[in-house]
Amino acid sequence: MNISVVIVAFKSDHLLKNIISSIPSHFEIIVIENSLQNETKNDLETNFSNVKVLIPNENLGYSGGINLGVENSKYNFVLALVADVVFSIEMLQNFEKCIEQFNDFALLAPVYENPTIHKNFKIFHNNKINKIKIKNFNLTEVDEIDGACFLVNKKQFTSNKIMDDNFFLYFESTDLCHQLKKNKKKMYVVDNLYFTHKGLASSNKEYEFEILINRNWHYSWSKFYFYRKNNNYFYALKKLSPNFFRSLVSYLKSKVIFDSKAASLNRAILSGIFNAILLRKSFYRPNIK
Repeated sequence: MNISVVIVAFKSDHLLKNIISSIPSHFEIIVIENSLQNETKNDLETNFSNVKVLIPNENLGYSGGINLGVENSKYNFVLALVADVVFSIEMLQNFEKCIEQFNDFALLAPVYENPTIHKNFKIFHNNKINKIKIKNFNLTEVDEIDGACFLVNKKQFTSNKIMDDNFFLYFESTDLCHQLKKNKKKMYVVDNLYFTHKGLASSNKEYEFEILINRNWHYSWSKFYFYRKNNNYFYALKKLSPNFFRSLVSYLKSKVIFDSKAASLNRAILSGIFNAILLRKSFYRPNIK
Protein backbone atom coordinates (compact mmCIF):
# COMPACT_ATOMS: atom_id res chain seq x y z
CA MET A 1 0.00 0.00 0.00
CA ASN A 2 1.54 3.32 -1.09
CA ILE A 3 1.50 6.17 1.41
CA SER A 4 2.53 9.81 1.12
CA VAL A 5 3.73 11.61 4.25
CA VAL A 6 3.25 15.35 4.74
CA ILE A 7 5.31 17.03 7.47
CA VAL A 8 4.57 20.67 8.26
CA ALA A 9 7.72 22.36 9.57
CA PHE A 10 8.71 25.75 10.94
CA LYS A 11 12.29 26.18 12.18
CA SER A 12 12.31 22.40 12.66
CA ASP A 13 15.73 21.48 11.25
CA HIS A 14 16.71 19.91 14.58
CA LEU A 15 13.93 17.33 14.14
CA LEU A 16 13.40 16.68 10.46
CA LYS A 17 16.22 14.23 9.78
CA ASN A 18 15.23 12.09 12.76
CA ILE A 19 11.60 11.87 11.76
CA ILE A 20 12.44 11.20 8.12
CA SER A 21 14.78 8.40 9.20
CA SER A 22 11.81 6.80 11.02
CA ILE A 23 9.79 6.55 7.80
CA PRO A 24 10.21 3.56 5.43
CA SER A 25 12.15 4.57 2.33
CA HIS A 26 9.38 3.62 -0.11
CA PHE A 27 7.04 6.25 1.39
CA GLU A 28 6.79 9.55 -0.48
CA ILE A 29 7.71 12.37 1.94
CA ILE A 30 6.66 15.98 1.40
CA VAL A 31 7.98 18.63 3.79
CA ILE A 32 6.16 21.97 3.85
CA GLU A 33 8.87 24.40 4.95
CA ASN A 34 6.87 27.26 6.48
CA SER A 35 9.99 29.09 7.63
CA LEU A 36 10.78 29.52 3.91
CA GLN A 37 14.39 28.31 4.20
CA ASN A 38 16.00 27.15 0.97
CA GLU A 39 18.83 25.63 3.02
CA THR A 40 16.42 23.07 4.45
CA LYS A 41 15.22 22.13 0.97
CA ASN A 42 18.76 21.68 -0.36
CA ASP A 43 19.87 19.65 2.66
CA LEU A 44 16.94 17.25 2.82
CA GLU A 45 16.56 16.67 -0.91
CA THR A 46 20.30 15.98 -1.16
CA ASN A 47 20.32 13.44 1.67
CA PHE A 48 16.98 11.67 1.10
CA SER A 49 15.89 10.50 -2.35
CA ASN A 50 12.22 10.12 -1.31
CA VAL A 51 11.88 13.64 0.11
CA LYS A 52 10.45 16.68 -1.65
CA VAL A 53 10.52 20.03 0.17
CA LEU A 54 7.92 22.61 -0.82
CA ILE A 55 8.54 26.24 0.10
CA PRO A 56 5.30 28.24 -0.12
CA ASN A 57 5.19 31.95 -0.87
CA GLU A 58 4.26 32.65 2.76
CA ASN A 59 3.94 30.86 6.09
CA LEU A 60 0.73 28.86 5.62
CA GLY A 61 0.40 27.50 9.14
CA TYR A 62 -0.69 23.93 9.77
CA SER A 63 -3.97 23.85 7.84
CA GLY A 64 -2.58 25.50 4.74
CA GLY A 65 0.56 23.37 4.93
CA ILE A 66 -1.42 20.13 5.09
CA ASN A 67 -3.64 21.24 2.21
CA LEU A 68 -0.60 22.06 0.08
CA GLY A 69 0.99 18.71 0.89
CA VAL A 70 -2.17 16.72 0.15
CA GLU A 71 -2.60 18.59 -3.14
CA ASN A 72 0.94 17.63 -4.20
CA SER A 73 0.86 14.03 -2.93
CA LYS A 74 0.97 11.12 -5.38
CA TYR A 75 -0.94 8.56 -3.37
CA ASN A 76 -4.45 8.22 -2.03
CA PHE A 77 -3.36 7.71 1.58
CA VAL A 78 -1.59 10.69 3.15
CA LEU A 79 -0.08 10.66 6.63
CA ALA A 80 -0.16 14.18 8.12
CA LEU A 81 2.47 14.92 10.78
CA VAL A 82 3.79 17.71 12.95
CA ALA A 83 7.59 17.73 13.21
CA ASP A 84 7.85 16.75 16.89
CA VAL A 85 6.30 13.29 16.76
CA VAL A 86 8.31 10.14 17.44
CA PHE A 87 7.57 6.62 16.21
CA SER A 88 9.36 3.53 14.94
CA ILE A 89 9.69 2.26 11.41
CA GLU A 90 7.92 -0.89 12.63
CA MET A 91 4.91 1.14 13.71
CA LEU A 92 4.52 2.63 10.24
CA GLN A 93 5.03 -0.75 8.61
CA ASN A 94 2.23 -2.16 10.76
CA PHE A 95 0.10 0.90 9.99
CA GLU A 96 0.61 0.09 6.32
CA LYS A 97 -0.47 -3.53 6.87
CA CYS A 98 -3.56 -2.35 8.70
CA ILE A 99 -4.85 -0.26 5.80
CA GLU A 100 -4.17 -3.09 3.36
CA GLN A 101 -6.89 -4.95 5.25
CA PHE A 102 -9.22 -2.08 6.17
CA ASN A 103 -9.71 1.26 4.43
CA ASP A 104 -13.32 2.22 5.11
CA PHE A 105 -12.40 5.45 6.88
CA ALA A 106 -11.78 9.15 6.30
CA LEU A 107 -9.14 9.45 9.06
CA LEU A 108 -7.10 6.81 10.85
CA ALA A 109 -4.49 7.30 13.59
CA PRO A 110 -2.27 5.41 16.01
CA VAL A 111 -2.61 6.32 19.70
CA TYR A 112 -0.28 7.98 22.19
CA GLU A 113 2.15 5.60 23.81
CA ASN A 114 1.27 7.13 27.18
CA PRO A 115 -2.46 7.97 27.13
CA THR A 116 -2.71 8.60 30.89
CA ILE A 117 -1.67 12.25 30.49
CA HIS A 118 -3.58 13.06 27.32
CA LYS A 119 -5.29 11.13 24.52
CA ASN A 120 -5.05 12.01 20.84
CA PHE A 121 -8.73 11.24 20.28
CA LYS A 122 -12.16 11.91 21.78
CA ILE A 123 -15.27 9.77 22.07
CA PHE A 124 -18.38 11.75 22.96
CA HIS A 125 -20.74 8.85 23.69
CA ASN A 126 -18.96 6.00 25.47
CA ASN A 127 -22.06 3.81 25.37
CA LYS A 128 -21.89 3.80 21.57
CA ILE A 129 -18.25 2.80 21.10
CA ASN A 130 -17.74 0.77 17.91
CA LYS A 131 -14.74 -1.55 18.00
CA ILE A 132 -13.38 -3.55 15.06
CA LYS A 133 -10.86 -6.40 15.06
CA ILE A 134 -8.83 -6.69 11.84
CA LYS A 135 -6.41 -9.61 12.24
CA ASN A 136 -3.68 -8.20 14.53
CA PHE A 137 -5.17 -4.72 14.77
CA ASN A 138 -7.76 -3.36 17.20
CA LEU A 139 -9.66 -0.34 15.88
CA THR A 140 -11.99 1.98 17.77
CA GLU A 141 -14.32 4.43 16.07
CA VAL A 142 -13.90 7.93 17.51
CA ASP A 143 -15.46 11.36 17.16
CA GLU A 144 -12.27 13.42 16.98
CA ILE A 145 -8.55 12.91 16.28
CA ASP A 146 -5.94 15.57 17.00
CA GLY A 147 -3.68 16.92 14.29
CA ALA A 148 -0.31 15.54 15.41
CA CYS A 149 -0.48 12.30 13.41
CA PHE A 150 -3.36 11.05 11.27
CA LEU A 151 -3.85 9.26 7.96
CA VAL A 152 -6.13 10.79 5.33
CA ASN A 153 -8.07 8.67 2.84
CA LYS A 154 -8.40 11.15 -0.03
CA LYS A 155 -11.21 9.14 -1.64
CA GLN A 156 -13.44 10.16 1.26
CA PHE A 157 -13.00 13.89 0.48
CA THR A 158 -14.50 15.96 -2.31
CA SER A 159 -11.30 18.00 -2.77
CA ASN A 160 -7.66 18.09 -1.70
CA LYS A 161 -8.46 21.00 0.60
CA ILE A 162 -9.20 18.83 3.60
CA MET A 163 -8.76 21.57 6.24
CA ASP A 164 -10.16 25.07 6.54
CA ASP A 165 -7.08 27.16 5.93
CA ASN A 166 -8.60 30.16 7.68
CA PHE A 167 -7.11 28.42 10.71
CA PHE A 168 -3.38 29.07 11.01
CA LEU A 169 -2.85 27.13 14.23
CA TYR A 170 -5.17 25.37 16.72
CA PHE A 171 -8.69 23.99 16.26
CA GLU A 172 -8.02 23.00 12.63
CA SER A 173 -8.22 19.27 13.33
CA THR A 174 -11.20 19.79 15.66
CA ASP A 175 -13.00 21.56 12.84
CA LEU A 176 -11.98 18.89 10.32
CA CYS A 177 -13.43 16.13 12.49
CA HIS A 178 -16.57 18.16 13.15
CA GLN A 179 -17.17 18.47 9.39
CA LEU A 180 -16.51 14.77 8.86
CA LYS A 181 -19.02 13.84 11.56
CA LYS A 182 -21.64 16.08 9.95
CA ASN A 183 -21.07 14.23 6.68
CA LYS A 184 -21.22 10.81 8.40
CA LYS A 185 -17.61 9.95 7.64
CA LYS A 186 -15.76 7.43 9.81
CA MET A 187 -12.68 8.06 11.97
CA TYR A 188 -10.76 5.34 13.81
CA VAL A 189 -7.72 4.92 16.03
CA VAL A 190 -5.65 1.74 16.06
CA ASP A 191 -5.47 0.84 19.74
CA ASN A 192 -2.30 -1.25 19.50
CA LEU A 193 -0.15 1.06 17.34
CA TYR A 194 1.69 3.78 19.21
CA PHE A 195 3.52 7.08 18.75
CA THR A 196 4.73 9.92 20.96
CA HIS A 197 4.09 13.62 20.54
CA LYS A 198 6.61 15.77 22.37
CA GLY A 199 4.39 18.85 22.17
CA LEU A 200 5.57 22.48 21.89
CA ALA A 201 8.89 21.21 20.54
CA SER A 202 8.44 21.42 16.77
CA SER A 203 10.42 24.68 16.48
CA ASN A 204 13.99 25.31 17.61
CA LYS A 205 14.18 26.22 21.32
CA GLU A 206 15.91 29.55 20.64
CA TYR A 207 12.59 30.83 19.24
CA GLU A 208 10.56 29.55 22.19
CA PHE A 209 9.21 32.87 23.47
CA GLU A 210 8.11 34.17 20.08
CA ILE A 211 6.49 30.80 19.36
CA LEU A 212 4.58 31.03 22.67
CA ILE A 213 3.30 34.47 21.73
CA ASN A 214 2.25 33.10 18.35
CA ARG A 215 0.45 30.15 19.98
CA ASN A 216 -1.37 32.37 22.47
CA TRP A 217 -2.59 34.69 19.74
CA HIS A 218 -3.80 31.89 17.50
CA TYR A 219 -5.39 29.79 20.23
CA SER A 220 -7.66 32.73 21.07
CA TRP A 221 -8.41 33.66 17.48
CA SER A 222 -9.02 30.07 16.39
CA LYS A 223 -11.26 29.22 19.34
CA PHE A 224 -13.55 32.13 18.53
CA TYR A 225 -13.53 31.36 14.80
CA PHE A 226 -14.33 27.68 15.39
CA TYR A 227 -17.38 28.41 17.53
CA ARG A 228 -18.53 31.23 15.28
CA LYS A 229 -18.29 28.98 12.23
CA ASN A 230 -19.96 25.95 13.78
CA ASN A 231 -22.44 27.67 16.13
CA ASN A 232 -22.86 31.44 15.95
CA TYR A 233 -21.19 34.72 16.84
CA PHE A 234 -22.79 35.09 20.27
CA TYR A 235 -22.05 31.52 21.27
CA ALA A 236 -18.40 32.17 20.35
CA LEU A 237 -18.43 35.27 22.56
CA LYS A 238 -19.73 33.17 25.46
CA LYS A 239 -17.01 30.54 24.97
CA LEU A 240 -14.24 33.18 24.84
CA SER A 241 -15.39 35.33 27.75
CA PRO A 242 -13.55 33.27 30.43
CA ASN A 243 -10.34 33.48 28.39
CA PHE A 244 -10.77 37.22 28.03
CA PHE A 245 -11.36 38.02 31.71
CA ARG A 246 -8.65 35.64 32.92
CA SER A 247 -6.08 37.11 30.53
CA LEU A 248 -7.10 40.69 31.26
CA VAL A 249 -6.56 40.16 35.00
CA SER A 250 -3.23 38.42 34.35
CA TYR A 251 -2.13 41.20 31.99
CA LEU A 252 -2.93 43.94 34.53
CA LYS A 253 -1.18 42.01 37.30
CA SER A 254 1.93 41.51 35.15
CA LYS A 255 2.08 45.25 34.44
CA VAL A 256 1.91 46.03 38.16
CA ILE A 257 4.78 43.67 39.01
CA PHE A 258 6.77 44.63 35.87
CA ASP A 259 6.75 41.09 34.39
CA SER A 260 7.25 42.01 30.75
CA LYS A 261 7.16 38.43 29.44
CA ALA A 262 3.86 37.62 31.13
CA ALA A 263 2.47 40.93 29.88
CA SER A 264 3.47 40.07 26.30
CA LEU A 265 1.93 36.61 26.48
CA ASN A 266 -1.36 37.87 27.88
CA ARG A 267 -1.42 40.78 25.44
CA ALA A 268 -1.17 38.22 22.62
CA ILE A 269 -4.22 36.37 23.98
CA LEU A 270 -6.21 39.60 24.22
CA SER A 271 -5.15 40.67 20.73
CA GLY A 272 -6.21 37.33 19.26
CA ILE A 273 -9.62 37.65 20.94
CA PHE A 274 -10.19 41.26 19.82
CA ASN A 275 -9.21 40.56 16.22
CA ALA A 276 -11.46 37.51 16.08
CA ILE A 277 -14.39 39.46 17.54
CA LEU A 278 -13.82 42.16 14.91
CA LEU A 279 -13.98 39.43 12.21
CA ARG A 280 -10.45 40.07 11.04
CA LYS A 281 -8.49 37.30 9.35
CA SER A 282 -5.87 35.32 11.23
CA PHE A 283 -2.98 37.59 10.33
CA TYR A 284 -0.41 37.20 13.14
CA ARG A 285 2.81 35.40 12.18
CA PRO A 286 5.92 34.63 14.28
CA ASN A 287 8.38 37.52 14.18
CA ILE A 288 11.35 35.31 13.37
CA LYS A 289 13.87 35.80 10.57
